[in-house]
Amino acid sequence: MSETYSLPTESEGMDCAGINVLLAARRRARLEGGWVRVPRASRRARNVLMLTGLRQEFALAGLETAGAA
Repeated sequence: MSETYSLPTESEGMDCAGINVLLAARRRARLEGGWVRVPRASRRARNVLMLTGLRQEFALAGLETAGAA
């Protein structure tokens, strides 16, 4: 099982509610032997995940271009 969630667009931020949704999804996915992939995460959302130490907990799509953005 894998769940895919879309994070906010570049013009929007991600608050603690968004982080909690992702953590709950990750917890549920792990219990079922799956993982959570986050496609199209905005730069701000990626930064929040990196600053909170959660970057390694999620499969972020498109990271190969994140450093150039």
